Amino acid sequence: MIKKKVLKESIPFLFIFLASLLILNTFILLPIKLPWDAYYHLSRVNNLSSGLLQFLYPQNFLTNSRIGSITNVFYPSVNMQLIVNLIPKISTNPLFIYKAFIILEFFFSAVIAYIILHFKIKSSILIATPLSILWATFLLTTVQGGDALGLMAIPAFAYGLENLTKNKGYVFVSIGLILSFYGHLITSILTIGTLLGFYLISLMSDSDRLRVTINIVKSGIISSLGAAVILVPITVISFSNKIHTPEASVQTFKTWIQSLDFFSSPTLITIALVIAAGISISKQISRGQIIALFIAIAGTSATCWTNFASSTPLLIIQMPVRIFYYGLFLLLFFTMINMSQTKLSKNAIRVLCFSVIPAILVVMFTIHDNLSPSIDNEGHLEVSTSQDIKDYVSEEKDGYDIMSLKAFSYSTARNDSFWQLMNYSDYAPKSALANSNSSMLLSDKKGRQIAKHLIVTSTGQNIKTIKFKASPDTISFYSTEKIAKEDLKLPILGYNGTVITVMINNKKINHSIKDGQIHIHQKLSLDDKVTVKQSIPAWEIIPFIISVLTWLFLLLNNNWFKTYLSKKIKY
Repeated sequence: MIKKKVLKESIPFLFIFLASLLILNTFILLPIKLPWDAYYHLSRVNNLSSGLLQFLYPQNFLTNSRIGSITNVFYPSVNMQLIVNLIPKISTNPLFIYKAFIILEFFFSAVIAYIILHFKIKSSILIATPLSILWATFLLTTVQGGDALGLMAIPAFAYGLENLTKNKGYVFVSIGLILSFYGHLITSILTIGTLLGFYLISLMSDSDRLRVTINIVKSGIISSLGAAVILVPITVISFSNKIHTPEASVQTFKTWIQSLDFFSSPTLITIALVIAAGISISKQISRGQIIALFIAIAGTSATCWTNFASSTPLLIIQMPVRIFYYGLFLLLFFTMINMSQTKLSKNAIRVLCFSVIPAILVVMFTIHDNLSPSIDNEGHLEVSTSQDIKDYVSEEKDGYDIMSLKAFSYSTARNDSFWQLMNYSDYAPKSALANSNSSMLLSDKKGRQIAKHLIVTSTGQNIKTIKFKASPDTISFYSTEKIAKEDLKLPILGYNGTVITVMINNKKINHSIKDGQIHIHQKLSLDDKVTVKQSIPAWEIIPFIISVLTWLFLLLNNNWFKTYLSKKIKY
């Protein structure tokens, strides 16, 4: 009896995985185009694939120009690391790893939604399965990278908000908050703002205000501890260094906003139709839906707040559209919760399952049109060659022209120049740049020396390096010229607070961090191998342990998990 139930409950997970493969089939089987944001996150994924706890190393030595940018700190990587760790170790090809990551990201986005809808809301398998697949399909094809990883937390967070007046209502709110921190900083800020908005409304409308307040306070404390592995490193680096953040120009800030262009996106129109259909089926509009709708509207041109926020910390690229998408997906999942709680006839369930198909097809068409390679006059797929990549890098383009390249195949992704295609200055020390507003290193006088892997002498001489090799924790190279003993700037970003060791021919030497780079006072011959090695600092290890213990506390305070665990032990 138990085996039959386990088998029955396992089938939806298998179905979700097969659906992930089917929906992403063109992405999986064909060479793909890489928009600039996709390339950046591909770099992050491949850096994390080199170790189970690679996200604890502050600097990215392996990819993203191989200059040691501190992306693991300011781009939260826990969710990404957890998914990457499950990728089969059958290939080290960057494109294979990225495609496998997207498949698993899709799968787990759907699984999180399914767990909430089926095991917590208690909707039937026939309702929870198509809705969870639809959720993941919309999420992974509408937003990308860190945004999608942060929005994966919405199902848990939305369920928690629905149960703020209940005992242990803080558990899923905390899980949602922590997962959002693990995926994307801006999304986590929006999640906190949404929680505070819910709390204020609850104080005015709910009778059990004390219970709501207790749950809010508990969720704040627990999520802070659970997200310590993210918050502590950001705090340490921010206070120890002046960091170049990816601020947007006022014009860019004001143009990243949803307007009537909404109606030109088939995917967004389909999401809107699903929400409308859900409201019609459930015949109710919840408090969560209303709040989420107002959040979405705040990210559109229906409001004018962007005209007054251009001189505030909100001046972040894509901030308006991120607010819009956050509100839209929060509204979508609250609608799915209402649909799941509605008693549907067998015929209505059939209609629901069948209606998911055209919605998914719209998204599949979008994936093909946006990412699949073009076809030349002879019917061949247009794919970038290794020479195309070398030529692009040699032309010293800043990276925003990456879409001018053709699609990438497994063979071209192995090219050594692949990691030089983009040269972001995001989160570099400000002192490493001549212009603190430079968005790309090659367009900056000082930054280009780092991007081109040049050793800079105290006399201003730029010396090329050769045999430049990078691993997760080590970068090594040789000078192309003999250098007399003097101060040398190595082509690696330096951050105060990190644990760095510099060696020449495997012998440790003294170094310092100046002007955002690693400095040494040495002479170099042509045979001298310079090695820079990073170690995981205590301010990464201790918060990680705190976060792990917090998760154990949350799971042991979750009745569903305790019931599942007790059954496993008895069985």
